Amino acid sequence: MPPLVGDSAGEGDVLVARATPPGVGALAIVRLSGPPGRTLAVARGVAPGYPVLPVPRRAVLSLFVDEDGSVVDEGLVIWFEAPASATGEEVVELQAHGSPAIVEALVSAAVRQGARRARPGEFTRRAVVNGKLDLARAEGVGQLAAAASRGEARRALGLVRGDLSRRVEALREELLATLVEI
Repeated sequence: MPPLVGDSAGEGDVLVARATPPGVGALAIVRLSGPPGRTLAVARGVAPGYPVLPVPRRAVLSLFVDEDGSVVDEGLVIWFEAPASATGEEVVELQAHGSPAIVEALVSAAVRQGARRARPGEFTRRAVVNGKLDLARAEGVGQLAAAASRGEARRALGLVRGDLSRRVEALREELLATLVEI
């Protein structure tokens, strides 16, 4: 497995960032991604009641604590086992109420537990490096998030689902076959 993005030593940073748009909302998701075991350890520092051996993709109700250990919210924790996650790494999602103050408390608590704040696009970049997305699909993720119309969203979803990648791969195969004949 190649070294994780942003970590030339190959040890792997645990990233943390809000995965939903900023602002006030009913719900917000804070995402963690990184090496197996370390990501769950950071998540347990924010959601201390989360099981030691969780079931993958199963939501568990948990209390969330801030960096001082004070309860700030109650929400869901979902663990995605590596490599069966969006980034190819271990991923944990904390689903909390959408208050910006709560979200910042959760991100700060994760940083205090050893995570690093993710830079824009870093989760998608890790997905590319770990073979979960190709560049066309990664571009589609950004376009889908920014789509202002249903038409734009439909085209971007085509990229995310691999429509362009499949067409390019078919052309590549055809060119290779032609080269073999030549």
